[in-house]
Amino acid sequence: NAARLRLMRLTEAAENLQSRAAMSIQVGKETEARELLIQKKKLMQALKKSKNRIEAISLKETQLIGQVAIQREDNISDSCGQIHFVSAKEDTVEVSKSKDSSILSEQSEHQDHDAGNYEDKLSGDSEQPTFLASVSSDMSNFVKMVDSSEGFHEHILENLDMQLKLLETDIENFLRSQSLKEETKQKQMNEKLEKLSEILKDVLSIRERIASMVETRVDDGN
Repeated sequence: NAARLRLMRLTEAAENLQSRAAMSIQVGKETEARELLIQKKKLMQALKKSKNRIEAISLKETQLIGQVAIQREDNISDSCGQIHFVSAKEDTVEVSKSKDSSILSEQSEHQDHDAGNYEDKLSGDSEQPTFLASVSSDMSNFVKMVDSSEGFHEHILENLDMQLKLLETDIENFLRSQSLKEETKQKQMNEKLEKLSEILKDVLSIRERIASMVETRVDDGN
């Protein structure tokens, strides 16, 4: 990392010297430009040495990685050579696998049969309004359908109940937020009405004073 960092710094310094030399030539400072180019040449030599060093380090790293990989493969092959297979256990494993396969097959057929009954039941009740079709539908019919359907499994009912609970929470939160908004609006309206009432009292009071002043002047004129 230190060698790569030094390489980057040398490269930047060489580019900087090249730019400065070009600017010196443009303004007529040829001697200064010549000195800058000499410095750049020395930097390029150091840059070449740094590149060679980095290449040597990379080569060593590649060789070390290759040796580690070969040693790991040898260890894996040795470990595999120490494993012994017993035919009796293989037979036991095969029997166990065959039993598991038969059990899984029976469970799959049973689940397919239940799923078919469930789909038939739903298709027969498709004309009835359900909660899944519309939130505002008749909930009592949906509850009756669930109670009378033998095809509903426990995990299906639990999942459905969870979805209904989430919907219930959303509705409650919405109603609560609307209620808070209405309360806030009502409070603001009450404050405005109270201010208007105070202004009205001030207006009435001022008008009474004006009327009294006018009446006093009329009496004085008479």
